[in-house]
This record gives sequence, C-alpha cells and structure tokens, in this order.
Amino acid sequence: MKKPTLIIAAALSCVMLAGCGDNQSSNGGSNPASWNGSTASKPESTDSENSWEVASNSDISSNVIFYDISSQTEQLMNEVEFPSMVAVKEDNLEVYYGFTMDDVAEYSAYICGSGAMPDEFGIFVAQSEDAASRIKECLENRVEAQKKTYEDYPIAANELYKLDDAFVNINGTTVTYAICADNNKAKDILG
Repeated sequence: MKKPTLIIAAALSCVMLAGCGDNQSSNGGSNPASWNGSTASKPESTDSENSWEVASNSDISSNVIFYDISSQTEQLMNEVEFPSMVAVKEDNLEVYYGFTMDDVAEYSAYICGSGAMPDEFGIFVAQSEDAASRIKECLENRVEAQKKTYEDYPIAANELYKLDDAFVNINGTTVTYAICADNNKAKDILG
C-alpha cells in the first residue's frame, strides 16, 4: 500500500513542479518553494537573483522520497498524543537545536510549550547532505540534553520513558526526530 502511495506522491510532485516552472510575482520574483506555505528559504545566489531551478522529470531519481512536511506534521499531531505543542520559529532554531536556517531549506518543528514534558518533533530538509549531517548531530545532542534535563527534574520522572526510544533519522537531506509517548508510531509516520 505504501509503494503506490509513494508513486502517486512522486507523480503529483513532478506535475506540481512542472506547473510552477517560471513563477514570477510582481515583486520581482518569488521563491518556488513558498507556494505551498512551507518555511523554505531562497538560497544565497552568486550568479543571479533568479537562481532557483525547477527539477524536470529527468532530474528526479526514482530513489527520491518526497516529504510533504505539512501533511506529515498534521498526521503526526492527529495520530500521536502531544501536549500543548508550539511551533519552533526560525530565529529559535539555534537556541533549541544549535543550527540555523543557513543549513535548512524547509522545516516543521514543535516542542511542548510548557516545558514540563519532553515531547517534541521535527522534520528538517537540509540545504545539502553535509548540512543534513550537521542537523542530525545537533538533534542527537538535543535528545541527549533532554535526557539529562529530565533525569535531573524529579517532578517529571514519569516522563523519562518518552526519551528511552526517542529517535533521530536521516534520509538523504531530510532529517526527522521525535520524543513522545509513542515514538514507534512517530517513526512510522516520519519515515
């Protein structure tokens, strides 16, 4: 069942990318990734301001896994119990994780707003494979820091089980992680 869904998702992505080919707005150009409401940012350009290129069907490998960040975020929030989550803003990436938008093309990340519980998750599409490796390392450090924090926080000792099977995964340039009551379910959703 997953394979036909991935094939359909890949085909739809190709069609959408082809349809967005030369999308210029009246304000001097637009970021093709912003049409879907993502947090993607335009990379620094050394040649020209319009350095975005839309992948053609021949540019897309059959091994590519397409991440629909907003759908995965919504599915995760609907199917896994999370307490009072708040989105991590771009200017807080370095505070929470130790990396900045310089390494990130697009992301969705949430943490427990009260801080009383270690629940959090994120999907990060990196600018490159090197950036993905840095992000993975930073997220692994974040999980370890959360373990230490909650071990030293006796009132939240009943929350430590969420950190036992917390995970950080990397797939190409996409890095995912979760700390929650059902990390196995989160891992299935995030891939």
